[in-house]
Amino acid sequence: MILAVLVEAAARSLVLALVVGLVLWLARARNARLQTMAWTLVLAGALLMPWLMRWRMIEIHAPRHLAATAPVMMRTVRQSIVPVTAPTPPVAKQTNWRAIGASVYAGVAAMLLLRVVTGLWLTFLLWRRARRVREPWAAGLDIRESVAIGAPATFGSSILLPAEWRDWDELKLRAVVAHERAHVEWGDFYVQLLGRVHVAIFWFSPLGWWLEDRLIRLAEAASDDAALEAVAERSSYAEILLGLAGKLEQAPTAVAMARPATISRRVERALSSTGLPTKAGWRRYAQVAAAVVCGAAIIAGCTTRAQTGIAMLQAQAPAAEAHAAPAAELSEKPASPAPPERPQQETRHTWWWQTGKQGDPYAIVSGDSLNMSGSSEDAERARSFRSKIAGEYIWFEHEGKQYLITDRATVERAKELFRPQEELGRQQALLGERQARLGEEQALLGEKQAKASVKMPALDDRLRAVNAQMQELEKRLRDGKLGELAEDRTKLLTKLEEELRTAKGAQFTEEQLAELQAKAAEVQARLSEDLESRLAEVQNRMAEVQSALGELQSRVGEQQSKLGEEQSLLGEQQSRLGEEQSKLGEEQSRLAEKASRELRRIFEECLKNGMARAAQ
Repeated sequence: MILAVLVEAAARSLVLALVVGLVLWLARARNARLQTMAWTLVLAGALLMPWLMRWRMIEIHAPRHLAATAPVMMRTVRQSIVPVTAPTPPVAKQTNWRAIGASVYAGVAAMLLLRVVTGLWLTFLLWRRARRVREPWAAGLDIRESVAIGAPATFGSSILLPAEWRDWDELKLRAVVAHERAHVEWGDFYVQLLGRVHVAIFWFSPLGWWLEDRLIRLAEAASDDAALEAVAERSSYAEILLGLAGKLEQAPTAVAMARPATISRRVERALSSTGLPTKAGWRRYAQVAAAVVCGAAIIAGCTTRAQTGIAMLQAQAPAAEAHAAPAAELSEKPASPAPPERPQQETRHTWWWQTGKQGDPYAIVSGDSLNMSGSSEDAERARSFRSKIAGEYIWFEHEGKQYLITDRATVERAKELFRPQEELGRQQALLGERQARLGEEQALLGEKQAKASVKMPALDDRLRAVNAQMQELEKRLRDGKLGELAEDRTKLLTKLEEELRTAKGAQFTEEQLAELQAKAAEVQARLSEDLESRLAEVQNRMAEVQSALGELQSRVGEQQSKLGEEQSLLGEQQSRLGEEQSKLGEEQSRLAEKASRELRRIFEECLKNGMARAAQ
């Protein structure tokens, strides 16, 4: 749709303007003519942007995780449908907001263009009625005087002066002529006329209104610099501007010298003590022009192409065929008597090539097959003509109207544009089947990993021995064995106590103290040796059981590791298949864009030669 193209062009032009503005600010460009040239090139780029966008120079591939949610560039879906006769419910009439938006845009644009054309015509009539000034100082210039204007202005390459110019002094006349001559030499009239046309076409974009005002202010500033260079009296020139500001202007599209909206800023600039900006050389102009042109080409030629998951969508097609494989395996087993043969279901294959909102929708209708660009609503509208047209046909929209092409040669020519994509679609379907099989193998390996096991050895004998020792130890403690240990401890402690009492107050050597310490240690050892020895046996037995269980875990881990390596190999194969799917998807997307461009050229030819008729 034209409006969608204009909106995209306006957005790209806005980006271009922001980039140019940033560059000029960073470069600290003060020369008004240099800035005027830069913004004039931006204006030209904005007007040509709808055509520049047709030549794609740079492709930016979106990440795959974003492509999953991005508009589908192309997809193929097969359906198997049992025909069912059902009454068609009445369809409520929907509001065509796209047509309403196009009508509003066209109305406003026509009104603004009419204003430009009307002003241009009235100013032309004024210029034609003006008398030529034939004075020595006017040699080489097209200067005319008119009683219909009150202030100097420029129309095309002519300078228009009010009739009262003859009463001006030599300084004022020299300043006015120098100012208007600068407008003529730099073609400010034509630049501002293009600015008005840009506003009329892109009236919905704030860039158009801002750019028109910016070019007017820069042109006046540059012409003021030329006038100040000619008269060299800032205060006198400021008085001249103030004197002309109150004059009535009757030339709608001419470049007026004293616009009320700009006069205060210009007077302040003229009275400022800052000197005139340094003139830029041709190298500086060439550098700025090259930078703006390159920026416009890059911004206009950039396009985003998602690494779409087309293969995932197209894998839906062979999914039904994949389900038939288990049935084939079951057929090898002894089968029961076949049931009575049922009527075969009617199978209908439908191919859809569906793109995002890039231009007007279209559809090549061939029986139950659709090669199309648009939405599901567009598909239904294209199908609605099958009952009226016997053979194949092409349906498309142009400027909000529906058209049909029924010429067989043209339809075949259009279908031929999509032949390469069908082959790529079949290759993607095969890759999808391979990916599905690898996925099944990975699932089986996962189940094997979950069920990995080893044969349990006879550990129950060891556990029974441990249990018996624990029961024996418990019985000894319960039947009084603990009392025997306590009796032995009492005897040892009594003996030790008597020796210490006898030795009270005596002198002990180191050897005697060591002997007493040994006897105390003996008491401590006798208390724990029996229990410790028996508990140590139990612990050793339990350690043997734990070691055996650890060996079993290690063997299970080895099995899982081998299965994990196999899964890793399958994952690498899946990754390679995914890369192949991505490459095929990119190629399919490229072919789709090429086919769409060629098909739209066919539409233009058919609209011109009358082969495309309006749909009824």
